Amino acid sequence: MSKAYQLNIKEIQRNRRIVDGFRENNDQVVYECYEDIYPMIYRFVTSNSGDENDARTMTIESLEAFYECCLRDNFHLTCKFSSFIYSVCRNGWLKKLKRRKRFPNQPIIQENYEEQQQSSIFVSPLTADDYEETLFLNDLKRIILEFAAQVSEKCHQITKLKYIEDKSHEEIASALGISVQASRKRLHDCNQKLARTIANSRYYQELTEEYPFFEQFVGKYRKNK
Repeated sequence: MSKAYQLNIKEIQRNRRIVDGFRENNDQVVYECYEDIYPMIYRFVTSNSGDENDARTMTIESLEAFYECCLRDNFHLTCKFSSFIYSVCRNGWLKKLKRRKRFPNQPIIQENYEEQQQSSIFVSPLTADDYEETLFLNDLKRIILEFAAQVSEKCHQITKLKYIEDKSHEEIASALGISVQASRKRLHDCNQKLARTIANSRYYQELTEEYPFFEQFVGKYRKNK
């Protein structure tokens, strides 16, 4: 994305309306943005091994990630909204294609994640790279869930509560009807099995190259058998 491009007054005003609209949960603004970006995402996704459902999913995920960014105080949209979305959608879709090669028999898991406002103070305004990182983290969480599902239903359940919904052990214990101590033990046992499952995957090397987290996770929990 060229840094030399300067927004005109009309584009700056539109960006401000979009960001304010997302922050205020303005359904009309969100709907207009969906209608605006869906055709270009559809063309890109369907031209690159995807279908209509993939395009709709990618559009929704992009708007959800954009909403998370809008909640941050220092977020400034410094380029055209459509250019911003297209840039991160392109990278996000290519990553999904890589995942499908690794997990050909498993659908991409659809989850409803609670949006959480983050209180971090950023030195500089968020850019397309920060927005892409939001999609990257969501993608990483889904891969973790896929591996957890291979371990067991209980492992998938507690992994979702801890790593996706960011629940405390007190909250997990309440949700599952177990003690806090049992929650800690179940998660630890799950992590050990999850680490072995990830390490034994034929895609392990490729995964660690793209997601260093997996190597760190496996190194930590395989040592604690």
